[in-house]
Amino acid sequence: MCNQAAFERRARRRLSALLCAAFVVGVASTSLQECQAQCNKIDLSSYHQVDNDCKHTGTDIDKCHKGFRLGVSIGCDFVCDAHIEGSVVPSVMSQPVRAARDASCPSKSEACMTGFDAGVAAYFAQHGGSSFLWTMIKFFLVMAALFNIATHPKVKHQLPDPAQKSLYRIEKAVAPATRQAKRHARTLSHVITQQAERAINAYKASQNKAGANKHGLPGALPPFGSLFLVDDDIVGSNVSTTNDFPAGLADECARAFARAFTANDGTITLMTPNLAGQHASPAAVTCETLVTGGYTKTVCDEACAEFVKLVGRLLSEAGCDTFDVGVYGKLIKCLSMNAGAKLLRQHGLLARGAISSIAADDADGRDRELAEKHMLQLRHTIAVGVTSGKPAVHIISNAFVGSEEQHGADGFSPCRVKMVSSNLLQATDDGQVCKINFLVKKTGFKSTVEAVSENLSELHAAVSAGKWSAYLSTDSEAGTTQGGV
Repeated sequence: MCNQAAFERRARRRLSALLCAAFVVGVASTSLQECQAQCNKIDLSSYHQVDNDCKHTGTDIDKCHKGFRLGVSIGCDFVCDAHIEGSVVPSVMSQPVRAARDASCPSKSEACMTGFDAGVAAYFAQHGGSSFLWTMIKFFLVMAALFNIATHPKVKHQLPDPAQKSLYRIEKAVAPATRQAKRHARTLSHVITQQAERAINAYKASQNKAGANKHGLPGALPPFGSLFLVDDDIVGSNVSTTNDFPAGLADECARAFARAFTANDGTITLMTPNLAGQHASPAAVTCETLVTGGYTKTVCDEACAEFVKLVGRLLSEAGCDTFDVGVYGKLIKCLSMNAGAKLLRQHGLLARGAISSIAADDADGRDRELAEKHMLQLRHTIAVGVTSGKPAVHIISNAFVGSEEQHGADGFSPCRVKMVSSNLLQATDDGQVCKINFLVKKTGFKSTVEAVSENLSELHAAVSAGKWSAYLSTDSEAGTTQGGV
């Protein structure tokens, strides 16, 4: 009896399931029929593109119009199928649509097929975007936006304690996937950027070859412009992460910085509001780290540690007691040749000659070649000041620009570059260092010391009031302003 009762219960459940499935299929079938019934009632008067799509068919224009009407109707059928079944709306050139076209134009008339394709495309353009896939994409985008809003500190801390704990558990669970997704996104973005750079560089090289270098600057460099310095631009294979450099700092970059910082020859100078108030020139930055036995990792670590203390003191004197420690790494990355190397590379100036044969990870070899032929007398100025009422730190870099065709003679060349970073205290996305505005011009200077000390009144105004555009655009050699960046 028990077995019989159990069998009957299972049978009733199966019957219920079959009836539910039949009901769902019946509802879907009814909905599909109702949707497709409307396809034969479409008002074609709103599809004005038929006139443009069929005007080239000559005497067969009637066949084209007929194909267009059939294309709109059958396009409607495909959209109905996709929406009811939860599938993706097919493309105009997909196999199902082409099969429908062949059936609608049995004579294989070119005019009919042209009109049919145009009709399907016109209907898909107006009604084909709300497929199940697109709906789900929008759903997940909205959910991601809501999650980001809910987990924002200002919002999360206003929630009840149980809600905060639940959000914390969710954040902890999704953190590994989020980090991996960001890594993949950065990698993909870098690949896309590199491909775009190659295409742009090839175009610029062809324009330069064709005589389009209207400014007469090496590599057809523009007189004004900007670029974004990212971590992928920082040459180095062994990246170390410490409390002072949470974003990581390559040993090669630390070594390049240490060479400049310990030189004590005016390669790195400083401008502060105090110096600006005295109408003074930038002051040389001195380093106490001793270099014995070359630029070993120990020497570089000591130089970086001394620099961290210096920056902390400078920011404290400027009224900035709290800041993101990431500024240390940004400063060191900007106090190297990486930004200048990116600018020259983007314009094909490093694609030939000895520097082109240097290994991609040989930062020391690249920097030696740059200093000898391409970025001569590179000097940096650390500008600590105020922008829009808030503390700001900028790096100003000056150098002579040489090329394979016109190397710098006697350590200088007839062309120079001035670069100014964005405020390094501002937060940036992962993998980004800063934006850099630059000016490239012909020059009569023989030393970048002259460039460091030029436009002092504009530099003082930039440090004191954030007027960086005026500083960068004023041409001290001509005594005029050339325009902002």
